Amino acid sequence: MQLAKTIQPLLDDAFHELNVKFEESLRRKSADLTRRGLASSGVAIRPIEQEFERDTRERQHAFLAVVKKCLALPATQRFSRTELLEYLREFAVRSLGAQIDAQEGRLRKHAQSILSSYPLNGTKLGRERVLRAVTAELETMVAAADTSIQGDRTLGQTDKAADPVSKSIHVRDLARELIKDIEDSRLPPESIVLKASRLAQMSNAPENTKHWLTCEQRGYNLQEAVSREYLTHTRRWIDPINNKARWGPLGACDAEISAHERRLAGVAPHNVAEAREHIGAISHLRTIRTTVLALIHSFAAGLYYESVFSGMAESIFEQRKEEVDALLAARCADALEKVASICDRLAEGNREAVSQALITCRRMIDDFADSVYPASDKTVEVEGNEVKLDAKHALNRLNQYVREKTSSHSRRTRIRQTLTNLYDRVCAGVHDEVTAEEARCLFLDTYLTLGEILTLRDRDETH
Repeated sequence: MQLAKTIQPLLDDAFHELNVKFEESLRRKSADLTRRGLASSGVAIRPIEQEFERDTRERQHAFLAVVKKCLALPATQRFSRTELLEYLREFAVRSLGAQIDAQEGRLRKHAQSILSSYPLNGTKLGRERVLRAVTAELETMVAAADTSIQGDRTLGQTDKAADPVSKSIHVRDLARELIKDIEDSRLPPESIVLKASRLAQMSNAPENTKHWLTCEQRGYNLQEAVSREYLTHTRRWIDPINNKARWGPLGACDAEISAHERRLAGVAPHNVAEAREHIGAISHLRTIRTTVLALIHSFAAGLYYESVFSGMAESIFEQRKEEVDALLAARCADALEKVASICDRLAEGNREAVSQALITCRRMIDDFADSVYPASDKTVEVEGNEVKLDAKHALNRLNQYVREKTSSHSRRTRIRQTLTNLYDRVCAGVHDEVTAEEARCLFLDTYLTLGEILTLRDRDETH
């Protein structure tokens, strides 16, 4: 596939930079162990293993970053989603897998120079685990690229980021998928973090959340406030007074658990203190793992239900808007024509525009009253009071219309109070200070109340 000609050079550059960085980091680590007199002891094994594990995670991130960049190129649009995914899976095994194999060989050789009993086989860097995580992330990335391509073909040159509906759907689907991944244990922890990080970016999550998920990918530190905060939230502290904590990312927890389990298996029966140390570490690491996954689950569930209920509210309002527009067009076209003018004024947001919007809103109520209950010289008695129905008393005519169209006393009372409050406020707002936010609420309340009044007419005629 021609895509290889694009991906391979970028990967070569990325891996070369990581090789230089790794050599320098390993040199510093070895020098530090030598300075402390630990370079030739079993104590030096774990720091060296951690250095290789960190390098492996960085190679994983580099591979995915290059793939993401290539998926944005026009050349990828020639291939189907299935073709892309199949190719990228094979490419991950060949390219990233080869990198991990090479590093595992170097790890065993380096570790055996320190401890001759270090095993010659086994997957210390979790080759299969890393490739599973990468494959899961590739599926999400290709699906997103495929959605974007389909959107471009449908909408021409429209910017996909400008389509809030498609973005909302993608966030909802990704959140639901992440919830299932956690509940059904479908993915390893590092894949969960990668997917959660993608969800945070897509959903415009708070910066603290994004920063925390970055810590879960690359490790924690004491310098950054968010890192210190989430050291507590994820229960990583060992000794907060002396700044001792488990600094590694979530993906390292399983590797550390396995390392402690191996050492625990080799502890002599009489060495109770060392056994307790390993058991305590294993318990602590499992607590961290469970806590982080619970936090990610809570984050994804919150986004999912927010998206579901937001979409439900939007659909309800849109359906109601269509009904009200149709009713106003048929019964009171003059009032409907004023809706666009009010919206334009409110969009400007300045004081003069808001005042003009409220004047038009009052006129919309007057026009509506003239249409549904034209002015007359007659009066009616309401609860012992004589009520005029002339041109100057629009609210009296609307309330009389409601009384004639519904027998529900509570509904008549509610509509009467709403109309009175709205009319008083839009009239007062012409002279008083009314914010753009309040003016928008007054307009929406007026619009929906007039629509409700028209449904009374339709409902009674139906019966």
